[in-house]
Amino acid sequence: MVLEESIKESVGVALAAYNGEHYIARQLDSILSQSVPPDKIVVVDDGSTDETLQILEDYALKNASLEIHLNNTNLGYIKNFEKAIGLCQTEYVALSDQDDIWHPEKLARCVAALRKHREAGLCYHNTGLLDADNRHIDLTLWDLSEWQFPLTNIQVQKEIADRRGPLPGFALVMHHDLVSLLLPIPGNLYCGHDWWINAIAFFLFEPVFIPEPMAFYRMHSGQISGAADSLLKGTVFERKKSLFDLERIKRNIKREVYRLFNRKAVMARKRQDAQDQRHELAHCLETLRGLIINSERVTSEKRARFSDFLLQERQRLLIDPGDPIL
Repeated sequence: MVLEESIKESVGVALAAYNGEHYIARQLDSILSQSVPPDKIVVVDDGSTDETLQILEDYALKNASLEIHLNNTNLGYIKNFEKAIGLCQTEYVALSDQDDIWHPEKLARCVAALRKHREAGLCYHNTGLLDADNRHIDLTLWDLSEWQFPLTNIQVQKEIADRRGPLPGFALVMHHDLVSLLLPIPGNLYCGHDWWINAIAFFLFEPVFIPEPMAFYRMHSGQISGAADSLLKGTVFERKKSLFDLERIKRNIKREVYRLFNRKAVMARKRQDAQDQRHELAHCLETLRGLIINSERVTSEKRARFSDFLLQERQRLLIDPGDPIL
């Protein structure tokens, strides 16, 4: 795909905001402090009722690269990210949550990797952990994940039909070639924007990875549960850890991280019955299949093989009346 001259080499950040007054300033500071600053920071606020909008307006007065867009009605996290991504109009797009902190070299490292590996489409990185008080936790998400990194395309392709996408949105930087296939996002409640990015990237591209943490994910009670705060406070992180203590902490944090990445699916299950969920996933798989059939990025042999696989998985979903997919 030929890029317009006006957006070549430009870097954008798509940030979805909603009631983020406690942490969004720190996230914006870390984005604005990048060694290679973004050309555009698009923030879409989904109807915040706290001081988020005032904080954003204060930053916009001092930073011309920051654009604020307000939704008239609450779109939900998937469509809010979809809108932010679409408004970027840059060659590279990095996704941002409102309460993390970026490593100063995140954009420089990820964009450099995408420029070096033109077939990648997507760059993903490891992520460190923070508690609610900005204290670093001596673990990364990759330490706690059931996935083996770096990921292989086959590894992810086998899991996509069960709505299992290993890479959260805040750890992703995309090239325009991937973004151009991304929108509109077919899912609405169950298949999130990060799952859809995983699906397209690992079927049609060759994602590249950075093993070092390029962002720090904040674990706090507003995101997962009060148990996270109690887990991360107290003397357990202040004294020398024995092997037993460390293993117990890993198990507890792994459980909380699992709950984090599945909370959206849990919320969706409360709003939809199993049949609706399966129909949405089947629709997403059919949309993905259509992209693959019409793509010249893969060989005809792969197109046929991927198409048959996704068709079989779609049919399985529509026939199987079982429980929602976890």
